[in-house]
Amino acid sequence: GNLLSFGVFELDNSATPDLLLKRGRVVNGSPTVESVNVSQITEAIRHSWYTGPDNQNPAVADTVAQYPKADAYSWLKAPRYGGVPYEVGPLARMTVNGDYSNGVSAMDRHLSRAREALKIALAMKNWLGSLVAGQSAYTDGVRPDSATSQGLTEAPRGALGHWLQVSNGVISKYQVVTPTCWNVSPKDGTGQRGPLEQALIGLPVTNVDKPIEVLRVVHSFDPCLDCATHVTRAEPGARVFALGEMPKQS
Repeated sequence: GNLLSFGVFELDNSATPDLLLKRGRVVNGSPTVESVNVSQITEAIRHSWYTGPDNQNPAVADTVAQYPKADAYSWLKAPRYGGVPYEVGPLARMTVNGDYSNGVSAMDRHLSRAREALKIALAMKNWLGSLVAGQSAYTDGVRPDSATSQGLTEAPRGALGHWLQVSNGVISKYQVVTPTCWNVSPKDGTGQRGPLEQALIGLPVTNVDKPIEVLRVVHSFDPCLDCATHVTRAEPGARVFALGEMPKQS
């Protein structure tokens, strides 16, 4: 029930533009939308294959691998807001925006994703009509010699954050927190599971040899594990599922 959106799609060119999909947080299913304070975002690494201080803000954190590591089981860090896990994605965006209020479940994720696609498609009609042929739609920025910056937006899968430092005109430090990191994060130092892990706890499975119910829940989050690669190891007694041979290429 904790949902987070950084907001996306500016509707004007003001310093604080209105957004098609607003920034905000829903806490534990409350109908009230709370504000977002970026300083409250931290990354836990207690159960991740990284070393260094725990629960740091991405603006100051480093990413230093440590493998093997006792009690760690994921190459993902565990993003938290105010020390609490948050789900991100279409369901979070549409709920924060007041366009969806049915609840939080696998089906709700699919329904909100479909409704959001329609909302954006309708908005694109006006955006396309505002383009002036032959005129640039992009404004070049000025590259600073030194600076500290952050960029918060929404990717299709959810809240996406970039934190960087510039020294001598080049990027000297860079951290990114992807939507999949929020949703598929491992446990943090207090034992709180990430949204996907928690969604699988207590899930009824009809046939443990074909756990299709697990796949349905995982797919509803639309995880991108290319940008959050896991290395897993089958422990003694673990049940391993094989997908079968890949088809031979002719």
